[in-house]
Formats: sequence, C-alpha cells, structure tokens
Amino acid sequence: MVSRILLKAGYEVTFADSGQEGIDWAARGLFDVILMDLQMPGIDGLQATRAIRQLPGGMRTPIIALTANSTDEDREACRSAGMRGFLAKPVHRDELLATVRSLLENPTRI
Repeated sequence: MVSRILLKAGYEVTFADSGQEGIDWAARGLFDVILMDLQMPGIDGLQATRAIRQLPGGMRTPIIALTANSTDEDREACRSAGMRGFLAKPVHRDELLATVRSLLENPTRI
C-alpha cells in the first residue's frame, strides 16, 4: 500500500527485503528519504538505522519509521536511533505524503 501511494504521487520506490539489504542500499547513497519498517528479518529497523547513520553521508538521509507500535517509548527509540519521522500503521495517504514532503524540503528536521 505504501509503495502504491508513493508511486502514484510520482516518487521512485526501491525495496529492501531485510535490514541488512536496507543498509547495503543506503551505503550506495542513492536515496532522498528512507522509510524503515521496524520489524524486519535479521537486523531490525532500529539496528539498521543505527548502521546507516554510521555510513559516510548516512546522517544526511532522513529516515522515517513505519511501525504498528506507536507508544511514546517506540517513538523515543526511533528518535534515539536517528529517525527523523514516525508513521504508525496503518499508514494514511495524506500523513505519509506530508511527512515525506516535509523531510524532502527540510531533511535535518527532527
């Protein structure tokens, strides 16, 4: 659903099937924004975000958390890991697009 919303809005979308694959993609430095699912096989979204933040240039790319867990503790864990946005599932179209647009316009917003 998220990919359909983004594609329909004119964004290019690339998928990673695991946290490690997400890190590998991010290491190539080709992305303006990363949407990170917190629950992935192997390396979870928090671990993957921390690893991406350690990459050369990894601090520049905004990372948005996607999760069904939306407690204050979850939000704080995402911020602490280096995520700059937070979307709770189910993701709503307008909120997704507004969050992506906001971070594209101001990538250092926290």
